[in-house]
Amino acid sequence: MTPYEEAFHETLLALGQENLNNLIVVGGWCPYLYTTYIWKKPTPEIMTMDIDFAVKHMTPDRFSEPVYQKLLAAHLVPRKIDIDDEFKNQFSYLVNKFLIPVDFITDPRILPKGQKAIERPYVACYPVPEVAIALKPDPISHTINYKGKDLKI
Repeated sequence: MTPYEEAFHETLLALGQENLNNLIVVGGWCPYLYTTYIWKKPTPEIMTMDIDFAVKHMTPDRFSEPVYQKLLAAHLVPRKIDIDDEFKNQFSYLVNKFLIPVDFITDPRILPKGQKAIERPYVACYPVPEVAIALKPDPISHTINYKGKDLKI
């Protein structure tokens, strides 16, 4: 297993099924997932440096803070990324001296509006209008067994 594959699978495990139910894998990991788990063909070269998740539903209490706690407990590396928001963090998985970023994105219409700022650490989620396409249809889902745990993604 490459460092990138380890980072991907360990991140899935860290998030846990409850959080995975609210996420869709998007971006550069999709060809890997289709080839490896759906078509069962030789794994293509991984052409991405990060792991992207589209968030279906977003509230600070149901997403940002719980995900922050899960990733921190799994020893992913938090980084402060916004000088205007000292509590906003992005996580990366550290493996063999590689830092693999874990990014969360969503349709801007899903982000909470009018809520007061979160005053404790939370995971960043970015508005990306194009992700609305991934959130409309029911995505293909598949169960991956990793370290004896079934994870539906």
